[in-house]
Amino acid sequence: TGVETISTPAGDYECFVMTEEVSAKMMLMTEKSVIKTWYAYGIGMVKQETYVDDQLESSLILDTINW
Repeated sequence: TGVETISTPAGDYECFVMTEEVSAKMMLMTEKSVIKTWYAYGIGMVKQETYVDDQLESSLILDTINW
């Protein structure tokens, strides 16, 4: 969906941003969530946020890199 610079404990990265909409059906309920993920070239995923009903449900962020 765009390009953003992200600051993490492992450093700052110029990232491509992807946004996904996911629907999960369980019994009679449908839960819709939005997952926003930041990817840095040569590194991979550096940050991910999951939103359910426009509220932040979970978050992942790159902490360290071991070369």
